[in-house]
Amino acid sequence: MIFSVLFLRNLILRLLCFSKKNHFFSGYACGVVSIYLVANKVDDTEHRVITTQEGIDLAAKIESSCQVQVEYFETSVKENVNVNEMVTKMVKACLEAELARGATKAEEGNTNHSM
Repeated sequence: MIFSVLFLRNLILRLLCFSKKNHFFSGYACGVVSIYLVANKVDDTEHRVITTQEGIDLAAKIESSCQVQVEYFETSVKENVNVNEMVTKMVKACLEAELARGATKAEEGNTNHSM
């Protein structure tokens, strides 16, 4: 099934804004939400639907509309372009969020014990 870029952009914005407004992400990653918008198969220029600039603009639009961090990557597994960088960035963000959540829970525990 193929969706237009405009349809997908509007769908993403609605879901993210709804989720943030209704606190869907609260409790996860210390309340910090990171979105990774990934264009894959960038080696297949013949079938490319959006330009690099359109991808960057979409990430910026989502970021500003919903107050979430959005990173845009263009990847190609076939040509090994940005795959390791993207995965490394995602894993690092998850680990940092988990460490921050652990530190927050430890602080809360110390506060409760001192009462």
